[in-house]
Order: sequence, then C-alpha cells, then structure tokens
Amino acid sequence: MPNLLTHYLFAKRFSLKVEEIHRQNPDYQSFLTNNFEYLALGTQGPDPLFYMGIIPFHGLHLKTALKKYGNKIHKLDGKKYFRFLVEQCYRIVESDNGDEERRSFQAFVFGQFAHYLLDRECHPYVLYKSGFDENGRITGKYHYQHAAFEAQIDYCLAKKFKMDYFLSDPQHILNSHRHPLSLIDLNYVPVIKRTFNDNKLPKDMYSNGLNNMKRWLSYTNHGHKIRVAFFGKTNLSATRLPKEVKEDVLNEKRRMWLDPVTGEERYESFLELNSIALEKLEALYYDIIKYGFNFETFSKYIDGRNYYGTQLEDKWAFKDEKKK
Repeated sequence: MPNLLTHYLFAKRFSLKVEEIHRQNPDYQSFLTNNFEYLALGTQGPDPLFYMGIIPFHGLHLKTALKKYGNKIHKLDGKKYFRFLVEQCYRIVESDNGDEERRSFQAFVFGQFAHYLLDRECHPYVLYKSGFDENGRITGKYHYQHAAFEAQIDYCLAKKFKMDYFLSDPQHILNSHRHPLSLIDLNYVPVIKRTFNDNKLPKDMYSNGLNNMKRWLSYTNHGHKIRVAFFGKTNLSATRLPKEVKEDVLNEKRRMWLDPVTGEERYESFLELNSIALEKLEALYYDIIKYGFNFETFSKYIDGRNYYGTQLEDKWAFKDEKKK
C-alpha cells in the first residue's frame, strides 16, 4: 500500500504515543530515541523497492527490478521476513558505534512492522473500494485503480491534517540522508537476500529504490499532467496526487463496505482502521519493553495474514460494484 503520507502520519502518531509511554517508563532506554528518521523510513515498508532500478542514469537495474521483491514481500505472511529482520539487528558488528547503529536499525525494523500492521488492517477496505479481477487478483486496470485510490486517501489526509505542502512536494516527506541509507543498505539488503535466497542483488538496493521513489514523485507532481499521460492508467501515473477528491474515500460517514474475502459487512472508517493498527503497534512496543527486542515478541502479532489483510490461501471475491 504505497500511501506515502498515510504511512508517515502513522509514524508520527506513534512517536507521540512513545512520549506518553516513556513518561510511564522513564528508565527504559528506547531504540526509538533520536531515531525518528529510521522509524519513518521503515514505516514506508517495502514500498521503495517498487522503484528500485527503474530510472535510467540513476543505477538502472532492470533485471533486479523485474524480480518485483517489493510486491512479493507484500504477499508474505511476515514470519520469515521479520525473523530475518530482527536477527539482522544482532548481526551488526560490535564497534565504537555498534550499539547506536543497532538501535537505529531496530527503529527501521520496528517501522517495517508498523507498515505491515497498517497495511494488514487497511488493505481489505482499499481492496473492496478499488477492485480486482475475476480471479481475485490485481491485474490490468486494477493496478491503476488501487494506486489512484490510495493517492486519494493521501490527498484527503493532507487536507484533513492541514499538510497542503505535501500535495505539491510529496517527495520531501522522505528523508534520504547518506548515513541512514548506508546503514539500511548494509543491513536490509542481506535480509532480502535471505528471504528470497537470492545473492545477486545490488548493495545499494534500498537507497536506489528510495531515491528513485523521490525522483519519480517529484517528476509526476510537478508540471503539467501530460507528464504522466505517456504512462496511461498505470500505477506509475497514479502517483500524481489529485487536485480534488469529491468521494468520501476516508469513509468518515461510515458507509457499509464488504470484507473482500468473506463478504462480511463492515463500517469502519479509514482512520478507525488506522487506529486499530496503532493499538496493536503500541501493544507490541510495551511487549518489547517487557520481553526484549526479539522475534518471539514480534511473532505474537503475526497472525497468518499477509500485507493485504488476508490469509495466504484466501481469494478476494467481494468488491464495490462500481469497480467491476
């Protein structure tokens, strides 16, 4: 779910929660202290990998891009991926800055899990509203409809929280300072290699994806809309944020929508789904304080659902009739 602002705001909301938690636990030395940049980047999840290697003259890696690891991670239930992420924190070499670097990467890993929780709770609503094909897959026009609906959500959140500056320069939400990206590349790329048993990946895979993501967002959101016309109705052209949204995409009126797998009637607004994910993230953080930063702690919050909020064997069948 490449909702740039949605995930950034989720990180901001949680950082405010952390301040409250630390007032109750003043002796706890948090891995999040002074590491908001890592948390915010982590909360973008695997989304920067969508842009990895696709822009000429900026580290073109088409062979790696065609592997679509960003997309594949979203289809995982998280067990192996997050076990490898947590283990990587403790593979960071002891040095003068070893503890500091470990805490920074832990903040990134925690952000990755935040992305997973938010996607898992919100995607069923997004899937119902944006649609999918008769086989329960996002193909063809549904790539565009999915990405465009998420762009509308970002637009509405920017308006709601008075962040209009985001609408003209969305790429500025993403920090890309050299040291954080170097540390993430050094430790995140090995995790992707282990997850997919693929040792032939560029060492700068993450930073390449993130910087390309910024370049693409800047390109599509500046100048005339003809800039994206060449790409037609694709998920790449849908990264241009809308100038107006008339539909209640946040479902603040709490209209009925259906679970895309079961057809169960649901009424939550997008922000209510967001809050459900935030409560789970807060519970995880309390558990980390109590039991430590280990996979056993994280595994309590992995329930067999993937980033789309469905079990791996489930098939999407129910969608908004307008999206057929």
